[in-house]
Parts: sequence; C-alpha cells; structure tokens
Amino acid sequence: MNPMRARVTTLFLVGLVTAGLSHAEGAANELFPRMSNIENAQRDSKGLGPQQEIVVAPFLGDLSIALTFVGRDGQPVAATHADLERLSLNHDMARQLALKNFKTRCVSKFTSFEGNFWAIDVPYAPECQSAVYLLWDEIWLDVGRKLTNGVVAAMPTEGMLMFASADDSAAVARLERLISSEQAMPMARPMSSLMYIHRDGRWAVLSVNRGK
Repeated sequence: MNPMRARVTTLFLVGLVTAGLSHAEGAANELFPRMSNIENAQRDSKGLGPQQEIVVAPFLGDLSIALTFVGRDGQPVAATHADLERLSLNHDMARQLALKNFKTRCVSKFTSFEGNFWAIDVPYAPECQSAVYLLWDEIWLDVGRKLTNGVVAAMPTEGMLMFASADDSAAVARLERLISSEQAMPMARPMSSLMYIHRDGRWAVLSVNRGK
C-alpha cells in the first residue's frame, strides 16, 4: 500500500441516521466530531425532516463539521438536532464535548515520509477521522514550534491528511499536485480542493488547487 495513503474511515451515510443507536440512544460520551466536504454534507442531509436534520456547520474553506455518535456496529451515525435536545446540549456545548471525547480516544502520533511530508498515524477506529485533527490546537502549536514559518495541510479525500512546512516550496507544490491526483481516483470521495495553513495559532485557507 502506498505509504502516503492514510487509513480510510467510513463517513456517516443518510441511511444510518435513523439506525444503529437503539442500544445506547446516542450517549454523550460517544459523541464525536466529523469533518466533511460541504457539498457532501449538503447532499447527505437533503430531504431530511426537522427531527432528522444532521448537526453540521461550516468550518473553513470547503470544509464542514458534523457531529456523530458511535453506532452499535462501531460505525459513525449522524447526530441530529433532536439528539442534542435529548442530551440538553446546544451546538457549542455539543461540539466542545465531541472534541473532548476525540482527544481522549484518538491520541496519535506523526509519521514522516520522504519529500518532507508528514501524516498523522490515526488509531484504527472509525470515530478517529484524520481530518478532525485540524481541530486539535495543541498538536499544531507543538508542530509550529518546529516548523516556525507555518504548516500547510491538504486533505484531498476522506481518510487522508498530509502536511508540510510552509517554507518548503517543493513539498507545498507536491501537496497541491496530490489534491488533483487523489481526487481523480475512481470511487474517491473528495474532502477538500484547498490547502490550509496554520500560522499564529489558527488555520486559514492558503490556496485553491490550480489543477482542478
């Protein structure tokens, strides 16, 4: 397997929204964040009634953040607004709790690749989605102490997060090419066509992929 490919984890599907939680009814300690392409999230939630409406909000660029539970089969099940009401959580409270659960269960490490690329070695669990590590501020502040001119990240498809030093122009250009090549793969479910830079303690959009 190509070492640049992170483990692909399954995104929730609309068909799972009303199934998979009866044993625990979506317990608060099983609530996790999940990153998605905005267009994918809109398509997944199309036609759902108010009680089934997926809890999803824009994040940055073409990314959105959804909230999911761990279902009885271990796969993500989309959280709905009715679920948050049942748990007495507003959206901000639910997102903070979901991220706290993620940090508790999804402790990980970085893996270095040739060409000055890095990736996150994601625990083998569907709730530990690689793109969600963008939300783990402490990780990127620590990385920023080593890569002092900033970190550039790309998430071409679900299950992949690659990053490089912002001052390595060759590695950044390779990240940009990676977006085009990965999103052109058969059966690829695109995550983001953008690159993102972490600098001064926050993420921002760096550029649009010119190859699209």
